[in-house]
Amino acid sequence: MIPFFKTPEEFGQYVCLHFAKQDIPECSAENGVTALRVIRAALTRVLQFLRDDPACRFAQLTDACCVHYPERTDGFLLVYHLLSLTTGRRLRVVCATSADVAVDSVSHVFPNAAWYEREIREMFGVSFENHPDLRRLLTGDGARGYPLRKEAKRDGVPPERLTGVDISEDGDD
Repeated sequence: MIPFFKTPEEFGQYVCLHFAKQDIPECSAENGVTALRVIRAALTRVLQFLRDDPACRFAQLTDACCVHYPERTDGFLLVYHLLSLTTGRRLRVVCATSADVAVDSVSHVFPNAAWYEREIREMFGVSFENHPDLRRLLTGDGARGYPLRKEAKRDGVPPERLTGVDISEDGDD
């Protein structure tokens, strides 16, 4: 029998019960959306469980993005948004990492993650292991730096140094 969950908090507790406490150190609910903070080593296992468990059935990865907090040790938060088409439930999975530690790609769990992970790699410099194709999407092959890192704005790096393309109106800058 598939369990019924009255609240997002109840659902979060159900998921947490299937993993060690250190794998999912935090579970919360905000605006009707369950949010799980997952450690890097458990990310793939948790997403596979969320996709395959009959009570979860999160068949769609709707978005994956990254947020940069340079003042933190693990300064990058990877955020995965999932949707269960059968239950209508939404879920946010958050995983902290640093720039020098590769995260296991989840593209074998959700194939559309490959595109999001390529974009995150290119814009933030977060590395992914076991990714099928990490070629650049948005900037040229000669691009240096990572445009969405906070250091790029703080250090005043000119946009053409980040993208490898002169984007000034007259091309004379």
